[in-house]
Amino acid sequence: MDPSQRLAYHPHMSGPFDSLRRWGARRAERQRRARFAQSVRHLHGPEAPEIPEGEALVITVLLNGAGYLETFLNHYRRMGVRHFAFFDVGSTDDTVARLAAEPGIYVDQSELPLAEHLDLMRTYPAQAYGADRWCLNVEVDELLDFEGRKSIGINGLIRYLEATDATAMAAQTLDLFPKTPLAELPPMSFGEVLDTFLYYDMTTIKRFGYHDPANPLSAYLERNETVEPGIDVLFGGLWAKVFGESRCLTRHPLVFNGPEVQLDAHPNVPTGVRCGDVTGVLKSYRFANLALARSADRPLFSLDARRWTRVELLARAGILTVPDRYRAFFAEAEA
Repeated sequence: MDPSQRLAYHPHMSGPFDSLRRWGARRAERQRRARFAQSVRHLHGPEAPEIPEGEALVITVLLNGAGYLETFLNHYRRMGVRHFAFFDVGSTDDTVARLAAEPGIYVDQSELPLAEHLDLMRTYPAQAYGADRWCLNVEVDELLDFEGRKSIGINGLIRYLEATDATAMAAQTLDLFPKTPLAELPPMSFGEVLDTFLYYDMTTIKRFGYHDPANPLSAYLERNETVEPGIDVLFGGLWAKVFGESRCLTRHPLVFNGPEVQLDAHPNVPTGVRCGDVTGVLKSYRFANLALARSADRPLFSLDARRWTRVELLARAGILTVPDRYRAFFAEAEA
């Protein structure tokens, strides 16, 4: 803490130094946002695309993601996505060229430091292309899954959420990994990773109710409503088991970007939303190319690991929430 901050810091009291510090923080934030706005370049696709109501815009920030694109696009297109907004942060491979060859894709770019501007990079496409539309914000190594995906797809899921007056869906992050120690694996394509990284481990998770005051994210979650009580917010997971650092596994990847929504309130929690009563899973393959994981002094696989087979098993294990009325909804769609 610098001297001015030390002088200003008095619990329950605000003085001139504190006011000056807040003014300085607001000024720095305005400057950060102005620098970012000036840095953005539109590289591909219409600047004002027509995205029909009831469809989702997938938003992804990426760097040198060419090797992921074929599998990533195929996964989301199979569930009915037709519109993708990619924010490139200075790729040096053929990421941008590959994206420009695909239909339904919009590409913007900024080469400002990712760590300092990730929140703005994630929200820029939503504001530029996804106002008053459903936005699905995922990483290029994450694949969304949910019960009934093959029957109703993303558009059917959105119809269900809208029928229950929900404006967001929560999803639990599931880190997948192989039996073989990462250090012994050769470089793989993303398709090969999907065939090899088949296991997950949720034995270290801690659960909090969505509006539990003890929830570490309660300050953000209290600004949201839920369709029904019972949605869990999970912390821990594989990252905590391997590196001892607990992380929030619950995100809100699918959000209707209405005027009352603040998408960048927290990386895991947009505010001003009404969270639906069904949850999905984000299958994450970040350990495939994470140098820290590859150099870990112990393998990821353990006797607690479970093989990924079907999303329905996560609901049976209590990791996902799937209410009866949702099952009835997609069962009717299958009939």
